[in-house]
Amino acid sequence: MGVLANRPVLRWLVPAGVLTAIVAGGLVATALQATAGAPLPTRSPVQLLADVRTGAPPDFSGTLVVRADLGLPALPQAIGGDGSSQFASLVAGTHTLRAWYAGPTQTRVALLGALGESDVIRDGSDLWTWSSTDNSATHAVVPMRPEGTDPSPATVPSALPTTPQQAASALLAALDPSTSVTVGAPVTVAGRSSYTLVISPRDPASLISQVRIAVDGEKFMPLRVQVFAQGSAKPAFEIGFNQVTFSRPDAALFQFNPPPGVTVHRLGSPGSPEVSLGRTRATVVGSGWTSVVVTRLALDEHGQLPFGLGPLVKVLPAVHGAFGDGNILEARLFTALVTTDGRVMIGAVDGPTLLIAANSPAATLTAPK
Repeated sequence: MGVLANRPVLRWLVPAGVLTAIVAGGLVATALQATAGAPLPTRSPVQLLADVRTGAPPDFSGTLVVRADLGLPALPQAIGGDGSSQFASLVAGTHTLRAWYAGPTQTRVALLGALGESDVIRDGSDLWTWSSTDNSATHAVVPMRPEGTDPSPATVPSALPTTPQQAASALLAALDPSTSVTVGAPVTVAGRSSYTLVISPRDPASLISQVRIAVDGEKFMPLRVQVFAQGSAKPAFEIGFNQVTFSRPDAALFQFNPPPGVTVHRLGSPGSPEVSLGRTRATVVGSGWTSVVVTRLALDEHGQLPFGLGPLVKVLPAVHGAFGDGNILEARLFTALVTTDGRVMIGAVDGPTLLIAANSPAATLTAPK
């Protein structure tokens, strides 16, 4: 059966006693606390940005804590909160992840729940998701890109990023003259001295006031990302390592053989609305920190939202406009709209601003052929 054998949760109790400590409540309270870091050579914002953007991600494995306090409406029981092993639950509460990276085409992330886990595994062109809770899996074929152009570290199906690298890459891609970038005081994250890269939108219409990225002082890899909403001194979202090891993970960790009895959903199978992950289209309405990204979800063969997102969308307020019908989610850091024709629009703006963008002709996105 490979690495996803029986009793998946028990398998994670040994390394550093991580899960035990989290369940006991002791680690969550301190895992993301920043302390004064060891002396680091002075680096300007430009130098630090170049280090993060151009450096090749090192091989690593580690444990992360994700906290989200986005001001969302009550989540349906089908999604769960703290202790849930569904990726959709990352939008609220505190969760524990394990991550492995051996290059852009060998990546794995596991969300550890109280009674189960969910995994996303990429091995070459194969992308698998698996949930122990209902013993279901999805499989998609990811187009291989030229060496050095694949995203880093893993493309994980979630409403929020599941590694600091994912979060930092998305944020740094948005930098333009509308952004202020400074270097803050050094911190210690996962026992490693780190720089603090401080990113602040200059546009007051953005729901985001500041982003703080802890960058490893030796590897220049993001170890933690904290995102602050306007008017708040506490992060609305943060993800960071509490343990990390820089060595190449065992290749067996990226091999997935569906367990007996598993239900496998094939994305891109005949009759599926989306023929492959690689042909999903996207566009952007607006610019800078108030831009709105418009894309389409890769639905399963039954036309349903993947990765457990369906129950969340159903409880959201219904809205109507030139874009058609949909459901809107308004949070502290972003607003998102999911339309009945499969489009998803999201931006760090309030609801009225997002709906204006949704009604724009530029937000009309036809399904891939």
